[in-house]
Amino acid sequence: MTLSAGLASGWLHRALPGLSPRERLERAWRGGWKTLLLEPSPAEEEEARERLEWIHAIRQGPMDAAAVQAGPTPLFEEEPYLGPGREGPASPAAPARQAALRDVEAALEQARRCGCPRILVRPGLLPVPSGWKGDLLRSWEDLEEKRALVEELRAQGRDQALDRVCRFLHGLSRRAEGALLCLRNGFDLAGLDRPQDLAALVEDLGPRRVRIWVDAGAAALRELAGDGTLGGLLEEAAPWMEGLSLGDVRPGEAGLPPGMGRLDLPLLRDYGKTSGSQRPWILELGPSFGWETLAPALDGWGASGPGGSPP
Repeated sequence: MTLSAGLASGWLHRALPGLSPRERLERAWRGGWKTLLLEPSPAEEEEARERLEWIHAIRQGPMDAAAVQAGPTPLFEEEPYLGPGREGPASPAAPARQAALRDVEAALEQARRCGCPRILVRPGLLPVPSGWKGDLLRSWEDLEEKRALVEELRAQGRDQALDRVCRFLHGLSRRAEGALLCLRNGFDLAGLDRPQDLAALVEDLGPRRVRIWVDAGAAALRELAGDGTLGGLLEEAAPWMEGLSLGDVRPGEAGLPPGMGRLDLPLLRDYGKTSGSQRPWILELGPSFGWETLAPALDGWGASGPGGSPP
């Protein structure tokens, strides 16, 4: 699998403070990186100005945007983005769906202005009870009880939640003007983003409008917690996979440089060699890792990326 290697704008913002988006992109390009995941700006008061600066920098080149993320990035949030009453597109509550819609519409506007073909969308959560703490970035307790509760929630409400997400995506796809809506799996045990969920959504809407973006770190963390496998997600997503996010994991941690955690790197390498597709991959590191970690990260990844081509 020959993939364009990229970095995330939120991480670049923190790793290269004091530089403009244009200067950050130029430094990344000189380092061999080819593409960017454009994320919401890290501080609300900076968002409008920095969004315009990123768009202007991307339009100038030489680095393009592989995708635009709708909604906050979990690695940089102090509190979970999704939770009780905030289940996103899958929510039975109209305000939660409307909040998710605003995030996706903002991402669509960014994508149009910088010529980006992909919007990353999280399907959201099953309706969860008050006090639910299933985000594996923040809670690693009572996993057996949580998994059992999720199975009850799925039996009671999975089909209805999928229907809500389908309606949400149907409405968006009419406004997307050729952009692909890419469903991204996440870190919450109650996420409506198991492999069969994602496949059902793509099959309903059709792969010309909706595809899958695999977050390998999120899938690996859920595998460590007993919820599915990374290999299962890669196999199910293969016909519709549009890109890959990469970051290593340990129980309760994500966004580690490759080789520091328990992500199955040989599996990803083997998958890349046999899949035959050409898709972007984004190295997504957490806020505690700076620019100097990039070279060791690539050494841990074999200095090659999923398909054997250096970034």
